[in-house]
Amino acid sequence: MKIRIKDYLGAIQDCTDALKIEPYCEEAYAYRGKAKIEIKDFEGAITDLDEAIKLKPDFGEAFYNRGLSNIQLDQQENAYINFNIAAELGFIDPL
Repeated sequence: MKIRIKDYLGAIQDCTDALKIEPYCEEAYAYRGKAKIEIKDFEGAITDLDEAIKLKPDFGEAFYNRGLSNIQLDQQENAYINFNIAAELGFIDPL
């Protein structure tokens, strides 16, 4: 996968292509969001992670990554909420 080799723009394009074929693929939204974090597109990441969570409400990794984006956008309260949800879902240890 391109995200593992740090080809973040390639990963974003691959996920976009995948979503054209399967528009309800929560993992494609989540991976695209993660790649957007790496290129510092935090608002775009949150948009994608919102979609991933909408499709899979128990997606702990998506909540965690949305929290990371919140921190970068100086949205500490939202980050706290997202990290707590990620912890409740067992993705990270409780705060």
